[in-house]
Amino acid sequence: MSSSSQSESSTPSPGSASGDAEQGGISTRWLVLGVIMLAVVPLVWQEVPNEISRWYDAAADEYLVTGNPQSARASLQQALAWNPNNADALLRRAEMYRQAGDYDAGLQDCEQVLGTRPALFAALAAKSEFQHLLGQPEKATAIWKELLDGAPQNPVLLNALAYGQAVGDIELDEGLQHTEQAIRELGGFEQMLVAFGNLHYVCGERKRAFDLIDTAFAIAAAEKRRLSAELHDGQTYQQQHPIKRRLAAIEAFITQTEEHTARLLRSASDDQGKRSAGIQQWFGQVMDEAQLTVNGFEPNLVMSNANLYASHLDTRGFLHYRRGDLGAALSDLDLAVSQMELVYEVRRQANEEQASKQAQVIFAEELDAMRHALAVMLYHRSLVLQQLHRDEEAEADLERVRKLGEVPGDTLF
Repeated sequence: MSSSSQSESSTPSPGSASGDAEQGGISTRWLVLGVIMLAVVPLVWQEVPNEISRWYDAAADEYLVTGNPQSARASLQQALAWNPNNADALLRRAEMYRQAGDYDAGLQDCEQVLGTRPALFAALAAKSEFQHLLGQPEKATAIWKELLDGAPQNPVLLNALAYGQAVGDIELDEGLQHTEQAIRELGGFEQMLVAFGNLHYVCGERKRAFDLIDTAFAIAAAEKRRLSAELHDGQTYQQQHPIKRRLAAIEAFITQTEEHTARLLRSASDDQGKRSAGIQQWFGQVMDEAQLTVNGFEPNLVMSNANLYASHLDTRGFLHYRRGDLGAALSDLDLAVSQMELVYEVRRQANEEQASKQAQVIFAEELDAMRHALAVMLYHRSLVLQQLHRDEEAEADLERVRKLGEVPGDTLF
């Protein structure tokens, strides 16, 4: 064989080299894909039981909404079989234990949740409630005291502790201080009245709205006069600073309230007194139109503010009752009940008007919480009315509690 022939036979063709490179590239890609699959598949497979557990928990929630507790219990059993630490399922089961009066089992579920999620607020709140039900008020309030050590100005924690002290009938003076501080942290009683006024305004109850806002303005003006009178030249900086800070906040509130009232007056000429139409046209669409506003109001914000303030007012009223100040208790509870009634009615009507069953299920838990809160406030007010020997009014409140599906008594809180 000639040298030229040998050279030709030993030199790879361009096509042959390209084929080898392509095969090498394919092999590399499969190798990389295999490594990725080895890393990802176990993670995905590990998540499968958690996802199935969430499906069963969601089914349990829907069964509860539609009034089928037996199927709900079966679904929760399946959810916890797939993931024994599913926090939502455990807390849902704990609430079912509470309704059945099995407080030890409910507390055990809360403890299990906190074992993996020690800072979960819903689990801490549920644990505190079960400890109250088991006659352990000191343990129940210790939860909130510990959390307040890290956030001493948190109004939600302050109110939770104050309410626990009222429920347990312990440390009542301290509890009143806590709830007063919580209300101050939320802007004060005057800001609370403006929030209530906003709720009435968007529901078409314009006169009630302006009455509440006018009262807030009068309270703020009186507070401004009182604080101004407290200042004098002989005071040190340390003495004057908190007074001036509070005075500046009150002055800012007065200015904002004047501007807010002027805006409301400019737009109050239309639809006066059309409360039901306002609910249907305004709030009834909020589930489908999250950005819907009326005169600058965002529906969920107005509702949540009124709900929040009503709960704080209920706490203060209940503490006044425990301390024997029945006049102050009734004043707070009358206002709390009236606002919670409106919040609940608006949400209930909006939920009923939803054509979508899915939308009704989504908001059913919120509606149920409002129903329960209203029942609790009515029960608290009935206790005050009984002490005032206004028995017919007290019985009317108790009957409403029953119609809301709750049983009046020491375990209703």
